[in-house]
Amino acid sequence: MNPGEDRVFIEIPRFPIDAVNEASAKEKGPGRPPYWEMVFWWTRKPLAGARVVITGSFLAGEVDPRQFAKWVYPSIRFTDEGYPCKSRKKEEPPPPFCFEKTPHRDNPRLPSNVREKLRKVRLLDQFAGFGSIPLEAIRLGVGEVVAVEFLPTAYIFLNAILKYPKTYSDVKVRISGKEVKELGLGRVAAKLAKAKKIIDYGVYKIPSLIYDVAKWGNWIVEKLREDQDIKELYDEDVAVYIGTWEVKCPNTLCNRYTPLVGNWWLARVRGNKYAYMKPKVEGDKVNIEIVEGRREGVPSPNVRGRPELAECLLCGSRITYIDPTTGRVYRSKSEIRNELIKKRLEFYPKYALKEWNQKLEEYLEGRISLEELKNTKARPRLLVKVKIVNRDLKFEPCNEEDNEKLWKALEKLRQIWGDPDIPIEPIPPYGNIGGGLRFPVYAVSKWYQFFNPRQLLTLVKLVKLIREAGKRVEEEKLREGWSKEEAFKYAEAVTTYLAVTFVNHVRHNSIVTSVEPTRKFIAHALAFRGIAMTWNWVEEYPVADILGSFTRSLKSVIDGLSYLVSAVSGSPSRIRVLFDDATMLNKLGNEKFDIIVTDPPYRDDVAYSELSDFYYVWLKRALSDDNLAPRFHADALIYNTQWESLAPREISYNEGRIRYFKIRSAVDYYRWLMSRAFKKMTSIVKDNGLIVTYFAHSSPEAWIELVEAGWRSAGLRVTRAWATATESAQRVTARGKTALESSIVVVWRKRGEDIVATVDEVRERAKQRAKEALEVAEKVGLKGLDLFLAVMTACLSEFTSYSRITRFAGELSSEDVVAESYRIAIEALVGEESRYIRSPEALAYITLRRLFARLPRWDWTLNSQDLITLGYGLYGARERKQMERLHEILVRKRIVGVPEKERKGAKVSKPKAFIFLSPRDANPSSVKEALSLRRIDLLELGVLERDKTEPLTSSIDILHLLEYAVHRGADYFKDIYGRLVVKYPTFSEEAIYVAKALSRIKDDPEANLCKEIIKYIYER
Repeated sequence: MNPGEDRVFIEIPRFPIDAVNEASAKEKGPGRPPYWEMVFWWTRKPLAGARVVITGSFLAGEVDPRQFAKWVYPSIRFTDEGYPCKSRKKEEPPPPFCFEKTPHRDNPRLPSNVREKLRKVRLLDQFAGFGSIPLEAIRLGVGEVVAVEFLPTAYIFLNAILKYPKTYSDVKVRISGKEVKELGLGRVAAKLAKAKKIIDYGVYKIPSLIYDVAKWGNWIVEKLREDQDIKELYDEDVAVYIGTWEVKCPNTLCNRYTPLVGNWWLARVRGNKYAYMKPKVEGDKVNIEIVEGRREGVPSPNVRGRPELAECLLCGSRITYIDPTTGRVYRSKSEIRNELIKKRLEFYPKYALKEWNQKLEEYLEGRISLEELKNTKARPRLLVKVKIVNRDLKFEPCNEEDNEKLWKALEKLRQIWGDPDIPIEPIPPYGNIGGGLRFPVYAVSKWYQFFNPRQLLTLVKLVKLIREAGKRVEEEKLREGWSKEEAFKYAEAVTTYLAVTFVNHVRHNSIVTSVEPTRKFIAHALAFRGIAMTWNWVEEYPVADILGSFTRSLKSVIDGLSYLVSAVSGSPSRIRVLFDDATMLNKLGNEKFDIIVTDPPYRDDVAYSELSDFYYVWLKRALSDDNLAPRFHADALIYNTQWESLAPREISYNEGRIRYFKIRSAVDYYRWLMSRAFKKMTSIVKDNGLIVTYFAHSSPEAWIELVEAGWRSAGLRVTRAWATATESAQRVTARGKTALESSIVVVWRKRGEDIVATVDEVRERAKQRAKEALEVAEKVGLKGLDLFLAVMTACLSEFTSYSRITRFAGELSSEDVVAESYRIAIEALVGEESRYIRSPEALAYITLRRLFARLPRWDWTLNSQDLITLGYGLYGARERKQMERLHEILVRKRIVGVPEKERKGAKVSKPKAFIFLSPRDANPSSVKEALSLRRIDLLELGVLERDKTEPLTSSIDILHLLEYAVHRGADYFKDIYGRLVVKYPTFSEEAIYVAKALSRIKDDPEANLCKEIIKYIYER
């Protein structure tokens, strides 16, 4: 801390991180904020956490933590104040606090002096994303809130989340109870108009914005339902169609169409029974029958991507590879000796899909006939139709008439081909090259190809209806006496919500939307990290009342809008949403901010430019004029696609993008952009202001890049970091990679004057600060990753306080600073014995024990991040191979174990969870259990006499044997210890140092055992 600098609450150890994490965790699953259901976005920070981060960033450090928690979470209740907080499990003690309701639903209750202080604060979020941070800033009453986004899609969503609810929250309309019911606004009226019961002749005052979104949304539904094409193409009693691709069997003796089904499941119906499809061969065709039964009867898929393999359901032939130049089909690549042929082979079904899309465009342009199109190697086919009967799903096989409607839709689509509302823009051609991006570029090249003909025709109709509704809203407001500017802005707001409703429907209604049999039945197109072609796809009747339909999406938007209006109503905040580049912020000029709280991109986490184009190509149509000239959000909707114009400026790491745009180095370019963003933050925050950044990446390189941007480039220093629960382990961006379940909230301040020091000087000061930080952190009850971060960031704070740190023949880099901070943190946690302990497993064990000592006994599991953290602290990034192998070492040395469900997983995936194999208590049974888990024989330790095996592999094995021997008395202990010293002298010597280190851990039962070991040894 600089002289004369006062710490704020977020920078002190008493910050109530436990309450923050518990409150944030309640936003997962059913507790999610309703506005999250308006439309999907890849990363969204919990509101409860953002609320505390903002408040803690300006309050003085002397605030009482419990009082602070009550201000921000009015529903929090503390056990020691007489509230009977229920335990999670019977054997668990009651938690210290609990919440009467989901914290984000409870508006904060700050005292008047705090509210007054907040009104003077200017806050910026330059990576606003889905708006959690600025939304909570508005809810808190921050004087001015500025939210910046550089992607048009996110900018439009931000306006819907922040600007419009705040602008129009006080504009009300009075409507009858009958109209409330007709528009489905009963819950809104009950909540916002405080009406206990809605009666037809009653009059209710509700926000005009909510009313008009509901009114015009329902108008669109009715207009679509009345459309003659829709009546002709859909059965009104069918909610969903499930289709797939069928391909012409390449076996010349067969040459018939076979459906390729990657998943025969439909839905869970009753108890443990499932509805599923079953193929039924009838003549030259494969038909479908619906079966209800147990899992065992479900047929195996007849198409797979890994390994690439498909099977004809008619003749049983394997369908594998085709040479596009000759048309010859091969059963496998292994039978080919010619490398040139092998390189050009394509998986036959993928090749067939590509041919379908090529021929489809030829048909739509009038170059081939419908009959020619129907005879391509692949074509769409409907398999099952789903009806809703008494709120249950009823499945029926599709017939010839159902499939004929697809071809009728195609003929109608041909008649309007060339309509600007058909999205013919290209998808990113590099979409299959790593770095958080996946597109089916082998088959699809344009956005309209993600939809079957009927879907595409219907979506074009919806776009035109939204555009028409926007015009009518504006005309209506002009008739009511609004000015031209006011009517236009209001129409923009209503139309934006209708467009959000529409794109939410689009993600549930495409050929990359799939069946989810165990949860919500329909898995949307963006449910994976990237956009994946699925063999089974879902088509919805847009006006049906089912998840993802336009009707249901409208309901989600209304519920979300109701929540947002309630959250910001009465707030004195001024809100600005800016479309700007975070590395330049040209629209802010010379403005200065008291606080910057933001969530920068996490390296290769999400390729936003490319993936959100799935929304963008439709948003720019729904919000444009008939000729695609932008009508609303005109400054943001000027691009052909986001990826073509904006991807090179996005701060993220994507190898395919870098290659395509001919940028020399992905890493260097990412670091340069991130450094520019941090420099800009430093230039616009006040000298005594705070910068708070979220960070949720497990890669040590990502931490180095963060320090490089903040410390080296922008002249900032770290003052504190906290691990906050922000992510879900099941989130789509976490699939297929090691991912954090928490974000690290890093607090930065300007460094001030340039100070140079030698590495030895800084290292000694960092060690002292680490020791002090550990004492304070344990005193206030920090544990787990928070305890490690408290110590590590104390070191990082010391290192980043200097502009340069010199050493022999040079100076420390950002990589060196991060590595030193991790290493010193581990040394502090281990204690002075770290000078004598050399094995990584022993250092890891002591560190884990120190972090886990205060955790409840039922919570002793580790995730991959814990081991990555340990590995970096033990080895540093320059010994990356050893760092990445730490989990293997610890498993082999039996320090951690892999849970049964992880062991049964796919061989190609690394385990994501580990069990810490350490005694939970000091009693003999707990020690014996730990030894058993470590597979050490306890038959009077007779295992030591065997020559055939070497069961003891580390000093930790010795330690646990000695802990067990302590319970058997001094004579037994001395005998066993003597035998161990003879057989395992090196391990035994290190075990004593480990015992000494563990003996100093407070409130740890193993510490008492270690004290007894030391006592017995020195009594000999």
